[in-house]
Amino acid sequence: MTVNWSTPAVTIFPNGISIPNNPLALLASASIGTLGFTIPGFTIPAAPLPLTIDIDGQIDGFSTPPITIDRIPLNLGASVTVGPILINGVNIPATPGFGNTTTAPSSGFFNSGDGGVSGFGNFGAGSSGWWNQAQTEVAGAGSGFANFGSLGSGVLNFGSGVSGLYNTGGLPPGTPAVVSGIGNVGEQLSGLSSAGTALNQSLIINLGLADVGSVNVGFGNVGDFNLGAANIGDLNVGLGNVGGGNVGFGNIGDANFGLGNAGLAAGLAGVGNIGLGNAGSGNVGFGNMGVGNIGFGNTGTNNLGIGLTGDNQTGIGGLNSGAGNIGLFNSGTGNVGLFNSGTGNFGLFNSGSFNTGIGNGGTGSTGLFNAGNFNTGVANPGSYNTGSFNVGDTNTGGFNPGSINTGWFNTGNANTGVANSGNVDTGALMSGNFSNGILWRGNFEGLFGLNVGITIPEFPIHWTSTGGIGPIIIPDTTILPPIHLGLTGQANYGFAVPDIPIPAIHIDFDGAADAGFTAPATTLLSALGITGQFRFGPITVSNVQLNPFNVNLKLQFLHDVNRPGMSGDSSSWKGWGHVRWFIEEVPAGAA
Repeated sequence: MTVNWSTPAVTIFPNGISIPNNPLALLASASIGTLGFTIPGFTIPAAPLPLTIDIDGQIDGFSTPPITIDRIPLNLGASVTVGPILINGVNIPATPGFGNTTTAPSSGFFNSGDGGVSGFGNFGAGSSGWWNQAQTEVAGAGSGFANFGSLGSGVLNFGSGVSGLYNTGGLPPGTPAVVSGIGNVGEQLSGLSSAGTALNQSLIINLGLADVGSVNVGFGNVGDFNLGAANIGDLNVGLGNVGGGNVGFGNIGDANFGLGNAGLAAGLAGVGNIGLGNAGSGNVGFGNMGVGNIGFGNTGTNNLGIGLTGDNQTGIGGLNSGAGNIGLFNSGTGNVGLFNSGTGNFGLFNSGSFNTGIGNGGTGSTGLFNAGNFNTGVANPGSYNTGSFNVGDTNTGGFNPGSINTGWFNTGNANTGVANSGNVDTGALMSGNFSNGILWRGNFEGLFGLNVGITIPEFPIHWTSTGGIGPIIIPDTTILPPIHLGLTGQANYGFAVPDIPIPAIHIDFDGAADAGFTAPATTLLSALGITGQFRFGPITVSNVQLNPFNVNLKLQFLHDVNRPGMSGDSSSWKGWGHVRWFIEEVPAGAA
């Protein structure tokens, strides 16, 4: 092996030598001095030295013996605390009363809102009684039963500044309407069944439930001067009529008398029909389609008789006129039965299309006297109803002027129950919206919710561990045998001394002397290069011993908790020997 080694150039006094001027205190006043002069520099050139080092050598053969590390003791200790863990289920806080969720303390049962109330099921502030609701803008200051508003008293009142029974204020919530009495609607009113204001009053006389309008008698009428149930319009007598001046059941139009009379097309109004299932105007009889027909199953205008098709005919037509009819006196197409004048009907006196039953004037209905479309039941002027006398659409039940209701006599929409004039109510006799119960006049009344669940919130785990490992002992091991090397080479050196100027020296004998000079940088030894070989060895690693030392592990979690100490013992694991472990209780501050 050949090794080349060269020394770098070495420069001494890189900044020269400077002797600063220092005053000398002398008693004589004479002065002497020398002129400045320069010492010439000289150079010793680099030249090889006759230096030769011969290295020859070898590496003896060797083998590495097995290295054995004795058993390493490992001691660990730890403590773990978990919790507290809070599991929430049904939480009913301890408050005055029972089931109150008011902000301020309240007495009574199931009150909610700002609080300071008494009674049962009140919402808002400052109320007493049962199921009163005060809007949030004004403190409740109300009493009674099922009132909606503030600054009032009584039963079933709606609005602020209202007292009495079933009055309705005409001003926005929070503004006193100053209404008293029974059944008044408006502002600054007193007495019975008045509407408007103190200077412009009109009489309201409805006898029944869920009527909207004036002078109605019955249930669920919308309009004026109706007698019966579920009529929409004015001056109707009967059930489920739509229009004006109808007498009977399920008529659509005006001045109809009978059952299921309608216009010439599904949903159109008929005028002045008398009988059952007539479609058109001025018909008298059963199942006539057209204008001014008298008899049964006539189609056309001004026919008198049975099964006539055309205009101004008298008598009995063919047993069936039209095409594809089976039965008697059918004048339409594809009918089966008696006196059908429409298309694809099965039954009696059907003037519509694809109906099954008696006296249906609409399309696709099953039942009796349905003037609407796709109804199942009796005398439904509306469409898609299941039941009887439904004026609206998509109702299940009876006598519903509204739509999408389940129940009876509902004038509003999407109600479940009886005689609700509001929307999305569940119950009976409610004029408010989105409420549950009976006789509510406000919105979102009588609602009940229950929160039952299990929630495990964030909980802490605190872990502290201590222990030690060792000693670790590695025995004597010979790594390499002796290595014999020979070294040959030569050394080159050279340096130069530059000119050294010496300045003039002045000596003053009057008390001071100045002397100083600066020597330039001087290179005394140039680079030294050595080439050749060397030999070393053998190398022996003596005993290496690691004394026992501790290992401390700490794992900090959310916050401190306590748990009894735990310990355990395990068998040899992957050659590490016997390990004992334990978990001990550690104070929170020790972490």
